Amino acid sequence: MQTAPQNWDKVWQSGSDVEFYALIGGTRYEMDQFLSVKAYPAAFSSFAIGQAVSSQLSVSFSPLAPVPKTAEIKLFARLTNQRDITTDWVPQGTYYTHLRDTHAYIGILSITAFDRIIFSEDLYFSSGSITGTWPKAAPGVVSEICQRLGLSQDSRTAIDSALMVPAPVNLTMRDVLREIAAAHGGNFIITPSNKLRLLILEDLPDLTMLGDENGDFVADEYQNRVLIIEGDFSDMRCEEARSTGDQVTVSKVVLKLDDEHAFTAGDDTGYTLTADCLCADQAAANRALSRLKGVRYNPAEITGADFNPLLELGDAVYSAGNLFRVYRMEIDYNLVCNGLLSAPIDGDVEHEIPYQTSTERLLNWKAAQTRSYIDMSLEELELGVENELEGLSSSINIKLDSITSRVQGAEGNISTLTQTANSLQSQITSSDGRISSLTQTVNSFSSEISGLEGDISSINQKVNSITLSVYNGTDYSEITLSGNGIGVQSETIRFTGDVVFESDLRSGNTTISGDCITTGEVSADYIRLGGQMTVYQSLYGAYPDVGGYLGYINGQAADGSITQGIGVMNSSSTGQLLCSSGGARIGYGRSSSVTCTSGQVYLTANTIVANGTLTKADGTVITSDRGKKEDIRGDLEDYLPLFDRLRPVSYRLKGRTRRHLGFIAQEVEEGMEETGIQSKNFGGLVIDSENGYGLRYEEFIPLLVKKIQQLEAAMKEIRHEGKTA
Repeated sequence: MQTAPQNWDKVWQSGSDVEFYALIGGTRYEMDQFLSVKAYPAAFSSFAIGQAVSSQLSVSFSPLAPVPKTAEIKLFARLTNQRDITTDWVPQGTYYTHLRDTHAYIGILSITAFDRIIFSEDLYFSSGSITGTWPKAAPGVVSEICQRLGLSQDSRTAIDSALMVPAPVNLTMRDVLREIAAAHGGNFIITPSNKLRLLILEDLPDLTMLGDENGDFVADEYQNRVLIIEGDFSDMRCEEARSTGDQVTVSKVVLKLDDEHAFTAGDDTGYTLTADCLCADQAAANRALSRLKGVRYNPAEITGADFNPLLELGDAVYSAGNLFRVYRMEIDYNLVCNGLLSAPIDGDVEHEIPYQTSTERLLNWKAAQTRSYIDMSLEELELGVENELEGLSSSINIKLDSITSRVQGAEGNISTLTQTANSLQSQITSSDGRISSLTQTVNSFSSEISGLEGDISSINQKVNSITLSVYNGTDYSEITLSGNGIGVQSETIRFTGDVVFESDLRSGNTTISGDCITTGEVSADYIRLGGQMTVYQSLYGAYPDVGGYLGYINGQAADGSITQGIGVMNSSSTGQLLCSSGGARIGYGRSSSVTCTSGQVYLTANTIVANGTLTKADGTVITSDRGKKEDIRGDLEDYLPLFDRLRPVSYRLKGRTRRHLGFIAQEVEEGMEETGIQSKNFGGLVIDSENGYGLRYEEFIPLLVKKIQQLEAAMKEIRHEGKTA
């Protein structure tokens, strides 16, 4: 329990009431200024360890001042005997605005807020940002998280320095807190005084301490009361106390390092607690078991409890034969701090959000206080019935220009109907802030529904239009139907099934305009691009977006000049494919290219590499195969005179600096004419359709070989004659 301020026991025993107030964004709000105030502290939603639960607060009120984004909400409570004695204020938690919804007509602001643990959803380390030496002792890690969250540690929190935490890359601070909590056999929570506490699961106290002045057991006297064991045995009234399951005793702990590795301590004689733990090892499992072995857990709950503001999670309570520790609470401050106290055993463990059940309990230890009233003036008549205790009320307000009826239920639900000379409006508001409204005027009809998280959907019908809109706080979509068209506004428009666009039968055209169209496939008789189309693919990791352009682009023609045509190029314009009236060109800048014209294919590069056999169109290849040849002749005497007319030269290609060795094709043609060799009988000379000259140098190799053979034969004859002489 929290430490009791001065006069607490005296006021509590004298039949006290609970008062509360809240500071919202620095502005103070008294208890009568709230429509609803509900808190949901919890250590877990089912019996578990290794949790870091963020408690929730829900409030509805009419703002006295603007409420800043992520505004801080501090809640306080005290006791009063409504006469002359009050206590000091006791903190009831610090929360931070997460979601808000303002009712457009009555100005009621509904806020959902969470305690400081919600901020621990930020990453401890992002990838590549590791600092310090790891692994690191757990106390230092917890201290660092507290510093980043702006928290101090509760004095009851003790972290084992022997526990080492590995570098938590891509894990949230909340994940790290869960791992450390699991290794200690507990859960992290935020206390009412806004401190981080490691709540270790404890055994149930000994019931023998419940006795009278003679030592006799008196537990049965607490049939309709709740006895708080810790503290000064403060008692509360309640509606009902009941068991929700069989009592269990912890005998085994399993800490899971991952899906395939786990460390176990204990045996199967009792209950097994299992938790994920990044820093799991056998020592951690043994440590957790040493704290938890033999701990008795009794699932039970108390409804309609007269809440004591000093009560904390983990406190032991007794009522109607049920002794258990409280690990979940639901507190309705508007119902004289009526609440539900429980130790849950079943249910899904909720890591990301706290226990959020909105079950409402009514008080039965005090008679209902119901009154009816009639207020009348010259301009206004009001009739009403209300139950101040249960929150029930209904009223009819008649003015000169309007009639309003209003009904409020015990759960905080409100229904209103307002009629004026030119309008009729109905509205339903739920206790958690959901709103449904219907408004009818002479020239319009509108319906609107708003949810807890800022979601709003509405239909507005006027004489000349119908509008459907949906808003979720950040995103907005709207469809407007009018006499001259249909308007659709949304971040994403998705069609399921066939979508057909039909023209007005005059132009036969369909126009789609916008900054971006994303689709899987486009099928059309033809696609006409009036300019350049950007094509990109987003990659993950360290790679940037890649892509290029498709459309009518500028590029190089076959001769290297600039021309235009349909093409594809990368984002840097270094690589491109261009099709123009003069041919097609695949190029990488000006250094290398493949160019196709009407009669030729040009390869341009410092180095041309062919992996495999080069084959001509007629099927022949540079390397000879006897099976592909006919009319083979060994006599090359008619070609040898051409050899004597070959003029080897060195040269540079125009625009290049590198020198080459070879012949001049026109000189080869002259030599053929002088020796009587026709072009059909020698494939070494090539003249294309555009009168361009070329040489196949492989055709000259046999001439060289034949000439060398003749020289070799002559040398042998000379050497033979020399020996004979």
